[in-house]
Amino acid sequence: MPKASKGGVAVELDNCVLSWGDNKLALDPITLCVKASEFIPMVGGHGRVYGKIGYVTQKPYIMNDTFRENVLMGAEYDEK
Repeated sequence: MPKASKGGVAVELDNCVLSWGDNKLALDPITLCVKASEFIPMVGGHGRVYGKIGYVTQKPYIMNDTFRENVLMGAEYDEK
């Protein structure tokens, strides 16, 4: 079982290909260490994680309506 951290490093990437956006390669195969507060998507290669991490996908949805209706998403408005 990996340690919670390895010399202050939370994630270690080895020979990885990284992308910022769809099919937009930003870095060719590299090796680097990532701090706990950083976020870099990995699209190839091998990685090691020291400690716990979480990933939550999000797909934005905006209705063609008012700002209020986009926030309420059909719920009743309560001024309180």
